[in-house]
Amino acid sequence: MPRSTVSMMRAHVRRLKAQGAHSVKNYNQPRREQRQQVVAAALEENMRSVAEGGSLFGLDMTLIADGNTTVEHNIPLSIFMMMFSVLRKVQDGLHTDIGRHIWRAGG
Repeated sequence: MPRSTVSMMRAHVRRLKAQGAHSVKNYNQPRREQRQQVVAAALEENMRSVAEGGSLFGLDMTLIADGNTTVEHNIPLSIFMMMFSVLRKVQDGLHTDIGRHIWRAGG
C-alpha cells in the first residue's frame, strides 16, 4: 500500500466536499503524520475533521492537539477542559494553533 501524501488527502477531501460533505472522518491512521495530513487537507477546504478517537487518553490528546475539530468518542468534559487549558498555555511552543481549531468548532 502506498504511503499517503498530503495531495492524496486533498483529493479525498475535495471529493467529499463536492458530494456535499461539511466534514471528513479522520479514522485511526497508523501514523500521526497521516492523521495530521487529513486535518491539513480539511482546513484547506474549510471543512471539519472528526477524529475516530482511540479510547486511549494519550492518543485522544494528540488528536486534539493536531487540530481535529472533535473526537468521536467522548472525553469527560472536566478532563477535556483541564487539558485544553494546559495546551493553551503551551500553544506558542507547538506546531499547530490549537485554540483556533477548537474555537472554530464552537467548543
